[in-house]
Amino acid sequence: LLSDTGSHLGASFGTDKTMHYLVMNKNIYTSEKIKWLYDSTINKTTIYYIEPHTNLHKSRAIETSNLLHLGISQAISSIIHQSDFFAKVLQIFVYNKKQISIATQKYGADYTQFQSYLEASLQSNNPLEVALFLAPNLDNYHQEFVLLWRDFIQDIKNCYNESDLESYEILSLNERRAVLYTSTRGD
Repeated sequence: LLSDTGSHLGASFGTDKTMHYLVMNKNIYTSEKIKWLYDSTINKTTIYYIEPHTNLHKSRAIETSNLLHLGISQAISSIIHQSDFFAKVLQIFVYNKKQISIATQKYGADYTQFQSYLEASLQSNNPLEVALFLAPNLDNYHQEFVLLWRDFIQDIKNCYNESDLESYEILSLNERRAVLYTSTRGD
């Protein structure tokens, strides 16, 4: 389904093993933008999506192709984990004739979302870029997941040699500055 409401890239819902809904952002996944991205790939032009600085997080940069892949892979991953997690939890609670607390429901939702973010990051062309881009999305999650995500980012950074990591960080900073400069000038 395509939707132009909400700020998500992609989302999914449904716990029935035979039916799930994949909802993609209609403003991002358009045929024009896909063609534009395809043309930029052919021309070897790298295009970045820059999210501006807010009161909650600093500006973030991600290559547009990684962003589009992220929305799809994260939403599909979420479908797999929602089905598996909720089916098992419901079986356990129904069998024991218990109800699920709000805290358990929130933890379960955070858990499945965390897994889908992790998988989407690892499936991307640049896991560090995606992990850094997603980090603010985990701010309201259970603290355990926030700390795990920080460790995940550090583990990815540890895979780089120091000069490559520094080069990537400089490139990311320069891309964000360029967008801020042109948006400030009104171009």
